[in-house]
Amino acid sequence: MSVENPSWLHAEIARVASSCLGVDFLDRDVEELNARGFDMVAGNVLTDDPPGRFEVVVAGDLIEHLENPGVFLRYVADALTDEGIAIVTTPNALYPAQLWSVLGRGRPEINPEHVALYDPFTFANLVERSPLRIRELVWLDLTWSAFSGSRNPLVRAGAWAPLHALTRLAVAARPYLGSDFAALLERRPDGEAVDPEESARRVMGFLGRPER
Repeated sequence: MSVENPSWLHAEIARVASSCLGVDFLDRDVEELNARGFDMVAGNVLTDDPPGRFEVVVAGDLIEHLENPGVFLRYVADALTDEGIAIVTTPNALYPAQLWSVLGRGRPEINPEHVALYDPFTFANLVERSPLRIRELVWLDLTWSAFSGSRNPLVRAGAWAPLHALTRLAVAARPYLGSDFAALLERRPDGEAVDPEESARRVMGFLGRPER
């Protein structure tokens, strides 16, 4: 259960926030977490209404698990106050360690519960079709390395270590190869037209260089 993980995001937020309400679709987990002192409600972000409106909504590594991300983004928009922000994190589909995994194992390292992967541009395109807009994009620290989970110490030392170093060099030179990113989203004002060029400029600014 996630609560056993010392870096569990919900616990980290609950520790510093004046109030924190979590939503989970597993009824038994909700009951146990409430028994442990957390504030949780059972709900499905694809079929239910939000349990209220909030200043901040956090969805950590969730959207890549959902078969209907557009419905989820509408759920997030409905859960925000007019001045609220949403923080959505997700793995980057273009992370180069996947290439090392394909070369070494013959397949990418994909979570069996993932149904989609995004890079910042495709994620921005998805957000454009929702009631939200991107305020800011942020690269996160590297969280995955090729072969790091191998049981073979020779693989870990002989393959993982140099590939990990090479990956870090590649990411330093080209941040777009980062493993994970976070998007800060806000409600799109009523009547505001979607501007794909502005969205592209935001993503290009995220890359640290002007659009060509």
